[in-house]
Amino acid sequence: MGKKEEFEQGVKDGQRGGSMDDLAQGVGNVNSPYGEGYKYGAEHRYSDQGQRLHSYDNTGVNDATRSTDQRKSSGQSQNSRQAQGEESFSGSGSSYSYSDDDHSSSSGSSAGIVGGVAATILALSVAGLIYHESLPSTRSRALVDEAFRHYSKHEYIEAVKDLDAAEEIPGASIRVPDLEERSLELLLEETKGKINNGKFGGTLKSLELYLEHKPNDLKALEYKAEVLTRKGKNVEALRVTYRILDQEPNNVRVLQLTGLNLAKGFFPDQAIPVYDRVLQLKPGDQWTTDARKKAADRSIFLKRQYLLGDIMFWGSVATFMGFFAWMFGTVVYEQWKNKREIKAKSRHI
Repeated sequence: MGKKEEFEQGVKDGQRGGSMDDLAQGVGNVNSPYGEGYKYGAEHRYSDQGQRLHSYDNTGVNDATRSTDQRKSSGQSQNSRQAQGEESFSGSGSSYSYSDDDHSSSSGSSAGIVGGVAATILALSVAGLIYHESLPSTRSRALVDEAFRHYSKHEYIEAVKDLDAAEEIPGASIRVPDLEERSLELLLEETKGKINNGKFGGTLKSLELYLEHKPNDLKALEYKAEVLTRKGKNVEALRVTYRILDQEPNNVRVLQLTGLNLAKGFFPDQAIPVYDRVLQLKPGDQWTTDARKKAADRSIFLKRQYLLGDIMFWGSVATFMGFFAWMFGTVVYEQWKNKREIKAKSRHI
Protein backbone atom coordinates (compact mmCIF):
# COMPACT_ATOMS: atom_id res chain seq x y z
CA MET A 1 0.00 0.00 0.00
CA GLY A 2 1.40 3.37 -1.06
CA LYS A 3 1.60 6.47 1.09
CA LYS A 4 -1.47 7.97 -0.52
CA GLU A 5 -3.61 4.86 0.02
CA GLU A 6 -2.31 4.51 3.59
CA PHE A 7 -3.09 8.16 4.25
CA GLU A 8 -6.61 7.83 2.86
CA GLN A 9 -7.25 4.72 4.91
CA GLY A 10 -6.21 6.65 8.01
CA VAL A 11 -8.69 9.40 7.10
CA LYS A 12 -11.53 6.87 6.88
CA ASP A 13 -10.64 5.22 10.16
CA GLY A 14 -10.36 8.62 11.85
CA GLN A 15 -13.83 9.60 10.65
CA ARG A 16 -15.36 6.33 11.83
CA GLY A 17 -13.56 6.09 15.17
CA GLY A 18 -14.48 7.20 18.63
CA SER A 19 -12.64 8.54 21.68
CA MET A 20 -11.35 5.08 22.64
CA ASP A 21 -10.13 4.52 19.05
CA ASP A 22 -8.32 7.85 19.23
CA LEU A 23 -6.51 6.71 22.36
CA ALA A 24 -5.66 3.36 20.78
CA GLN A 25 -4.45 4.76 17.45
CA GLY A 26 -2.72 7.77 18.92
CA VAL A 27 -3.97 10.85 17.14
CA GLY A 28 -0.76 12.66 17.90
CA ASN A 29 1.34 10.04 16.06
CA VAL A 30 1.86 11.74 12.69
CA ASN A 31 5.13 10.09 11.83
CA SER A 32 3.39 7.84 9.31
CA PRO A 33 0.97 8.50 6.46
CA TYR A 34 -1.68 6.47 8.25
CA GLY A 35 -1.27 8.43 11.48
CA GLU A 36 -1.43 11.73 9.58
CA GLY A 37 -4.58 10.59 7.83
CA TYR A 38 -6.18 9.33 11.06
CA LYS A 39 -5.45 12.67 12.70
CA TYR A 40 -7.11 14.52 9.85
CA GLY A 41 -10.15 12.21 9.93
CA ALA A 42 -10.52 12.69 13.67
CA GLU A 43 -10.26 16.47 13.33
CA HIS A 44 -13.08 16.55 10.77
CA ARG A 45 -15.22 13.85 12.35
CA TYR A 46 -17.88 16.27 13.60
CA SER A 47 -17.63 18.90 10.84
CA ASP A 48 -20.15 19.09 8.02
CA GLN A 49 -17.61 17.91 5.48
CA GLY A 50 -16.43 15.11 7.72
CA GLN A 51 -19.97 13.84 8.12
CA ARG A 52 -20.47 13.78 4.34
CA LEU A 53 -17.26 11.88 3.77
CA HIS A 54 -18.11 9.50 6.59
CA SER A 55 -21.55 8.84 5.11
CA TYR A 56 -20.04 8.33 1.70
CA ASP A 57 -17.56 5.79 3.01
CA ASN A 58 -20.23 3.85 4.86
CA THR A 59 -22.91 3.74 2.17
CA GLY A 60 -21.06 4.16 -1.09
CA VAL A 61 -23.64 6.67 -2.26
CA ASN A 62 -22.23 9.56 -4.27
CA ASP A 63 -24.31 12.72 -4.64
CA ALA A 64 -23.64 16.02 -6.38
CA THR A 65 -22.51 17.76 -3.22
CA ARG A 66 -19.92 15.12 -2.35
CA SER A 67 -18.66 15.03 -5.96
CA THR A 68 -18.24 18.79 -5.95
CA ASP A 69 -16.37 18.66 -2.64
CA GLN A 70 -14.11 15.91 -3.88
CA ARG A 71 -13.39 17.66 -7.22
CA LYS A 72 -12.64 20.85 -5.38
CA SER A 73 -10.35 19.04 -2.99
CA SER A 74 -8.63 17.20 -5.84
CA GLY A 75 -8.01 20.47 -7.64
CA GLN A 76 -6.48 22.02 -4.57
CA SER A 77 -4.34 18.96 -3.98
CA GLN A 78 -3.08 19.02 -7.59
CA ASN A 79 -2.24 22.74 -7.37
CA SER A 80 -0.42 22.06 -4.12
CA ARG A 81 1.63 19.25 -5.73
CA GLN A 82 2.48 21.43 -8.69
CA ALA A 83 3.58 24.27 -6.44
CA GLN A 84 5.59 22.13 -4.01
CA GLY A 85 6.37 19.02 -6.07
CA GLU A 86 5.09 16.73 -3.33
CA GLU A 87 2.66 13.86 -3.07
CA SER A 88 -0.85 14.15 -1.65
CA PHE A 89 0.73 13.43 1.70
CA SER A 90 3.03 16.11 3.14
CA GLY A 91 5.02 15.21 6.31
CA SER A 92 4.25 16.01 9.85
CA GLY A 93 2.06 19.07 10.23
CA SER A 94 0.75 18.88 6.61
CA SER A 95 -2.95 18.84 5.75
CA TYR A 96 -5.15 16.61 3.70
CA SER A 97 -6.31 18.20 0.44
CA TYR A 98 -9.88 16.98 0.42
CA SER A 99 -11.36 20.26 1.72
CA ASP A 100 -10.72 23.97 1.97
CA ASP A 101 -10.79 24.08 5.76
CA ASP A 102 -8.27 21.40 6.67
CA HIS A 103 -7.41 23.07 9.99
CA SER A 104 -10.58 25.10 10.49
CA SER A 105 -11.71 22.75 13.25
CA SER A 106 -8.32 22.32 14.88
CA SER A 107 -9.88 23.47 18.16
CA GLY A 108 -11.99 20.30 18.08
CA SER A 109 -9.11 17.96 17.22
CA SER A 110 -9.09 16.51 20.71
CA ALA A 111 -12.84 16.87 21.34
CA GLY A 112 -13.38 13.14 21.32
CA ILE A 113 -10.47 12.49 23.65
CA VAL A 114 -11.40 15.30 26.00
CA GLY A 115 -15.04 14.19 26.00
CA GLY A 116 -14.11 10.62 26.84
CA VAL A 117 -11.71 11.65 29.56
CA ALA A 118 -14.25 14.10 30.99
CA ALA A 119 -16.96 11.43 31.01
CA THR A 120 -14.61 9.01 32.76
CA ILE A 121 -13.64 11.62 35.35
CA LEU A 122 -17.30 12.51 35.89
CA ALA A 123 -18.28 8.85 36.36
CA LEU A 124 -15.44 8.31 38.80
CA SER A 125 -16.38 11.49 40.66
CA VAL A 126 -20.02 10.43 40.95
CA ALA A 127 -19.00 6.95 42.12
CA GLY A 128 -16.62 8.47 44.63
CA LEU A 129 -19.29 10.87 45.86
CA ILE A 130 -21.81 8.04 46.30
CA TYR A 131 -19.25 5.99 48.16
CA HIS A 132 -18.30 8.96 50.32
CA GLU A 133 -21.94 9.70 51.16
CA SER A 134 -22.46 6.07 52.16
CA LEU A 135 -19.62 6.12 54.70
CA PRO A 136 -20.77 5.99 58.35
CA SER A 137 -18.70 9.05 59.20
CA THR A 138 -20.27 11.04 56.36
CA ARG A 139 -23.83 10.14 57.35
CA SER A 140 -23.05 10.83 60.98
CA ARG A 141 -21.54 14.22 60.12
CA ALA A 142 -24.63 15.13 58.06
CA LEU A 143 -26.90 14.34 61.02
CA VAL A 144 -24.70 16.35 63.39
CA ASP A 145 -24.82 19.31 61.00
CA GLU A 146 -28.61 18.97 60.91
CA ALA A 147 -28.65 18.91 64.71
CA PHE A 148 -26.66 22.16 64.81
CA ARG A 149 -29.17 23.70 62.42
CA HIS A 150 -32.13 22.67 64.62
CA TYR A 151 -30.31 23.85 67.74
CA SER A 152 -29.75 27.30 66.22
CA LYS A 153 -33.49 27.48 65.49
CA HIS A 154 -34.37 26.45 69.10
CA GLU A 155 -35.81 23.14 67.88
CA TYR A 156 -34.32 21.09 70.68
CA ILE A 157 -36.40 17.94 70.22
CA GLU A 158 -35.27 17.61 66.60
CA ALA A 159 -31.67 18.38 67.58
CA VAL A 160 -31.64 15.60 70.17
CA LYS A 161 -33.24 13.13 67.75
CA ASP A 162 -30.62 13.93 65.08
CA LEU A 163 -27.82 13.38 67.56
CA ASP A 164 -29.36 10.08 68.68
CA ALA A 165 -29.61 8.93 65.07
CA ALA A 166 -25.96 9.89 64.48
CA GLU A 167 -24.85 7.85 67.47
CA GLU A 168 -26.82 4.81 66.29
CA ILE A 169 -24.92 4.57 62.98
CA PRO A 170 -22.53 1.58 63.24
CA GLY A 171 -18.91 2.54 62.82
CA ALA A 172 -19.50 6.28 63.13
CA SER A 173 -16.96 8.02 65.32
CA ILE A 174 -18.47 11.50 65.44
CA ARG A 175 -19.87 12.41 68.86
CA VAL A 176 -20.98 15.80 70.15
CA PRO A 177 -21.87 15.21 73.83
CA ASP A 178 -21.75 18.91 74.73
CA LEU A 179 -24.35 19.77 72.10
CA GLU A 180 -26.65 16.98 73.24
CA GLU A 181 -26.29 17.92 76.90
CA ARG A 182 -27.02 21.56 76.17
CA SER A 183 -30.00 20.66 73.98
CA LEU A 184 -31.48 18.53 76.75
CA GLU A 185 -31.03 21.28 79.33
CA LEU A 186 -32.72 23.84 77.11
CA LEU A 187 -35.48 21.36 76.27
CA LEU A 188 -36.24 20.93 79.99
CA GLU A 189 -36.17 24.70 80.55
CA GLU A 190 -38.53 25.21 77.62
CA THR A 191 -40.91 22.56 78.98
CA LYS A 192 -40.83 24.09 82.46
CA GLY A 193 -41.77 27.47 81.00
CA LYS A 194 -44.74 25.98 79.17
CA ILE A 195 -46.00 24.24 82.31
CA ASN A 196 -45.69 27.39 84.41
CA ASN A 197 -47.67 29.29 81.78
CA GLY A 198 -50.37 26.61 81.67
CA LYS A 199 -49.47 25.50 78.14
CA PHE A 200 -49.22 21.72 78.13
CA GLY A 201 -49.20 21.01 74.39
CA GLY A 202 -46.22 18.83 73.47
CA THR A 203 -44.80 18.93 77.01
CA LEU A 204 -45.36 15.22 77.69
CA LYS A 205 -43.56 14.29 74.46
CA SER A 206 -40.63 16.54 75.39
CA LEU A 207 -40.39 15.09 78.89
CA GLU A 208 -40.48 11.51 77.65
CA LEU A 209 -37.62 12.25 75.23
CA TYR A 210 -35.65 13.91 78.02
CA LEU A 211 -36.24 11.01 80.41
CA GLU A 212 -35.01 8.55 77.79
CA HIS A 213 -31.58 10.13 78.27
CA LYS A 214 -31.92 10.91 81.99
CA PRO A 215 -34.44 8.49 83.48
CA ASN A 216 -33.56 9.33 87.09
CA ASP A 217 -33.93 13.09 86.85
CA LEU A 218 -36.39 13.78 89.68
CA LYS A 219 -37.22 17.28 88.48
CA ALA A 220 -38.20 16.00 85.05
CA LEU A 221 -40.28 13.27 86.71
CA GLU A 222 -42.03 15.91 88.79
CA TYR A 223 -42.90 17.88 85.66
CA LYS A 224 -44.21 14.70 84.06
CA ALA A 225 -46.40 13.95 87.10
CA GLU A 226 -47.86 17.45 86.90
CA VAL A 227 -48.60 17.14 83.18
CA LEU A 228 -50.26 13.75 83.67
CA THR A 229 -52.33 15.19 86.52
CA ARG A 230 -53.49 18.09 84.36
CA LYS A 231 -54.43 15.64 81.60
CA GLY A 232 -56.51 13.55 84.04
CA LYS A 233 -54.28 10.47 83.84
CA ASN A 234 -54.45 9.87 87.58
CA VAL A 235 -53.15 6.30 87.74
CA GLU A 236 -50.12 7.09 85.54
CA ALA A 237 -49.41 10.22 87.56
CA LEU A 238 -49.52 8.24 90.83
CA ARG A 239 -46.94 5.79 89.47
CA VAL A 240 -44.59 8.70 88.85
CA THR A 241 -45.22 10.45 92.17
CA TYR A 242 -44.63 7.26 94.19
CA ARG A 243 -41.37 6.77 92.29
CA ILE A 244 -40.26 10.28 93.29
CA LEU A 245 -41.39 9.87 96.91
CA ASP A 246 -39.19 6.80 97.21
CA GLN A 247 -36.23 9.17 96.76
CA GLU A 248 -37.70 12.37 98.24
CA PRO A 249 -40.42 11.48 100.79
CA ASN A 250 -40.72 15.11 101.95
CA ASN A 251 -41.18 16.68 98.52
CA VAL A 252 -44.15 18.96 99.23
CA ARG A 253 -45.16 19.50 95.60
CA VAL A 254 -45.09 15.79 94.80
CA LEU A 255 -47.11 15.03 97.97
CA GLN A 256 -49.70 17.57 96.85
CA LEU A 257 -49.88 15.95 93.39
CA THR A 258 -50.23 12.54 95.04
CA GLY A 259 -53.14 13.70 97.19
CA LEU A 260 -54.82 15.40 94.24
CA ASN A 261 -54.61 12.27 92.07
CA LEU A 262 -55.88 10.07 94.91
CA ALA A 263 -58.84 12.38 95.45
CA LYS A 264 -59.69 12.53 91.76
CA GLY A 265 -59.17 8.81 91.36
CA PHE A 266 -61.97 7.88 93.85
CA PHE A 267 -59.61 7.43 96.79
CA PRO A 268 -60.26 10.60 98.85
CA ASP A 269 -59.89 8.74 102.14
CA GLN A 270 -56.28 7.94 101.19
CA ALA A 271 -55.69 11.53 100.04
CA ILE A 272 -56.52 13.03 103.47
CA PRO A 273 -53.46 11.62 105.32
CA VAL A 274 -51.24 12.72 102.41
CA TYR A 275 -52.53 16.28 102.79
CA ASP A 276 -52.00 16.05 106.54
CA ARG A 277 -48.35 15.18 105.84
CA VAL A 278 -48.03 18.28 103.65
CA LEU A 279 -49.48 20.47 106.39
CA GLN A 280 -46.90 19.07 108.79
CA LEU A 281 -44.12 20.05 106.41
CA LYS A 282 -45.75 23.32 105.39
CA PRO A 283 -48.16 24.46 108.13
CA GLY A 284 -51.01 26.74 107.13
CA ASP A 285 -50.62 26.14 103.40
CA GLN A 286 -53.88 27.42 101.99
CA TRP A 287 -53.93 25.28 98.84
CA THR A 288 -53.38 22.11 100.85
CA THR A 289 -56.01 23.12 103.42
CA ASP A 290 -58.59 23.70 100.68
CA ALA A 291 -57.62 20.47 98.91
CA ARG A 292 -57.96 18.50 102.14
CA LYS A 293 -61.44 19.91 102.73
CA LYS A 294 -62.47 19.00 99.19
CA ALA A 295 -61.12 15.51 99.70
CA ALA A 296 -63.06 15.16 102.95
CA ASP A 297 -66.26 16.41 101.31
CA ARG A 298 -65.72 14.07 98.40
CA SER A 299 -65.18 11.22 100.80
CA ILE A 300 -68.53 11.93 102.52
CA PHE A 301 -70.25 12.26 99.17
CA LEU A 302 -68.81 9.00 97.91
CA LYS A 303 -69.78 7.25 101.17
CA ARG A 304 -73.34 8.46 100.74
CA GLN A 305 -73.25 7.31 97.17
CA TYR A 306 -71.95 3.96 98.22
CA LEU A 307 -74.57 3.73 101.00
CA LEU A 308 -77.34 4.63 98.58
CA GLY A 309 -75.97 2.13 96.16
CA ASP A 310 -75.89 -0.53 98.82
CA ILE A 311 -79.48 0.25 99.84
CA MET A 312 -80.66 0.05 96.26
CA PHE A 313 -78.76 -3.15 95.68
CA TRP A 314 -79.96 -4.96 98.77
CA GLY A 315 -83.46 -3.55 98.32
CA SER A 316 -83.49 -4.99 94.83
CA VAL A 317 -82.26 -8.32 96.15
CA ALA A 318 -84.94 -8.32 98.87
CA THR A 319 -87.66 -7.44 96.38
CA PHE A 320 -86.60 -10.22 94.05
CA MET A 321 -86.48 -12.75 96.86
CA GLY A 322 -89.89 -11.61 98.15
CA PHE A 323 -91.40 -11.97 94.70
CA PHE A 324 -89.85 -15.39 94.33
CA ALA A 325 -91.16 -16.41 97.74
CA TRP A 326 -94.65 -15.17 96.87
CA MET A 327 -94.63 -17.07 93.59
CA PHE A 328 -93.41 -20.20 95.31
CA GLY A 329 -95.94 -19.86 98.14
CA THR A 330 -98.78 -19.35 95.70
CA VAL A 331 -97.93 -22.50 93.81
CA VAL A 332 -97.54 -24.54 96.97
CA TYR A 333 -100.79 -23.19 98.40
CA GLU A 334 -102.73 -24.02 95.24
CA GLN A 335 -101.39 -27.55 95.24
CA TRP A 336 -102.29 -28.01 98.91
CA LYS A 337 -105.78 -26.62 98.29
CA ASN A 338 -106.36 -28.95 95.36
CA LYS A 339 -105.27 -31.96 97.34
CA ARG A 340 -107.63 -31.01 100.16
CA GLU A 341 -110.62 -30.69 97.83
CA ILE A 342 -109.83 -34.05 96.28
CA LYS A 343 -109.74 -35.72 99.69
CA ALA A 344 -113.02 -34.08 100.71
CA LYS A 345 -114.83 -35.33 97.61
CA SER A 346 -113.43 -38.82 97.97
CA ARG A 347 -115.06 -39.13 101.40
CA HIS A 348 -118.58 -38.51 100.03
CA ILE A 349 -118.31 -41.20 97.41
